[in-house]
Amino acid sequence: MKILIISDLTSKQINGVVTTFQNTIKELKSRDYEVNEINADMFRSLPCPGYREIRLSSVTPKIIGQHIENFNPDYIHIATEGPIGLAARSYLRSIGDKWSSSFHTKFAEFVEAKIGFGANLIWKFLKWAYRDDAFILTTTSSMRDELVSHGFNRERIRTWSRGVDPDIFVPNPFGQKDLIFLNVGRVSVEKGLEDFYKLNLPGHKIQVGEGPELEKYKKKYPDVEFVGAKRGKELAAYYRNASVMVFPSRADTFGVVIIESMRCGTPVAAYPVTGPIDIIQNGKNGFMSENLSDAIDECLKIDRKKVLFNSNQYNWKDATDKFVKALIRRK
Repeated sequence: MKILIISDLTSKQINGVVTTFQNTIKELKSRDYEVNEINADMFRSLPCPGYREIRLSSVTPKIIGQHIENFNPDYIHIATEGPIGLAARSYLRSIGDKWSSSFHTKFAEFVEAKIGFGANLIWKFLKWAYRDDAFILTTTSSMRDELVSHGFNRERIRTWSRGVDPDIFVPNPFGQKDLIFLNVGRVSVEKGLEDFYKLNLPGHKIQVGEGPELEKYKKKYPDVEFVGAKRGKELAAYYRNASVMVFPSRADTFGVVIIESMRCGTPVAAYPVTGPIDIIQNGKNGFMSENLSDAIDECLKIDRKKVLFNSNQYNWKDATDKFVKALIRRK
């Protein structure tokens, strides 16, 4: 079986969407599927204003169509709604093909946080962009409900969870020595990081990640240690050594960093919003509250062995099973 995954992503990005597809493709290949990609690494592109990690590629439906026919896949999955994703949809629509897709990013909320308006317009665009997708995979049941509330067809939406590499993300066998409060993610306004930085906590704050607000926040919050982007075992070490992973975002559809932290035995403090509300069980693997300080205090009381136990449900095998089940033959 030949599967083609089309996206506006680049291999240089570090985010949950890239992590998801890297691991999904690895799992698919282990099952002897032939997998190919069309992505932003293949075309000339410019950085998206305000979100430089996203590349806006210069492509046409005809160009994307040539790449599709050269590979001649049995199944096509479109991962994004940028220029490449839109061009692919246009080409496939013109020849009567079918495809599946996935919804990963609350882009409307990002725009609203960045410029103060525009969310309603972006949601209308997203509904239009996904209008002909046979199946749309999204992260959780609450995210499915949110899509439906914006006019998406419930019958076409499937939930698709995420996984964690158990060989990389492992707990600290020596226990915690110092109070360390951690956030892992893009350093940008929509992540709500200042809610974390402003807290008066009895320990050290660490931020892992890069983004457009990095230099600004470094100057504004000198008590926070900004260590840049980390991957693999180096990233896992930060999770293991943290007392609590603080996740102040209200604009994520899931939060792969949440389950990575849990797999290292580190509880997660968050707001009760889409993403955390589908993953965190208060008192078991973290705590949610509109008062972030209270959530952190409750996390410090949780047995880390209990956190680890409640993370075992997130694995790439089960996640990939759901991905395969949502694929649809082209014609």
